[in-house]
Amino acid sequence: MKTKIPPEFVAAYCRKEMTIYDISEEIDKSPSTVYNALVNEGVDTTSHRRRKQDRNERVVAARKNETLERVGAKFGITKERVRQIVAKARKEG
Repeated sequence: MKTKIPPEFVAAYCRKEMTIYDISEEIDKSPSTVYNALVNEGVDTTSHRRRKQDRNERVVAARKNETLERVGAKFGITKERVRQIVAKARKEG
């Protein structure tokens, strides 16, 4: 069964007022499901900046329940650096 994205969310995404992560929270679906649904609807998701933003959001979403320290240990960086990366990803959104 294909996921349908409400037209107002698609329009907001195209105007860069919503991100894939925002839509996923609104419709209670995973970010990858939302991405695939947007692609199936023919929405342009290929701009470099948009792909980078969406990738950053997927990383933040996937790591949401992990502590900064655990994420830092996994990637070999400090928890402060993880916090900075997360803040930057949110700011770019």
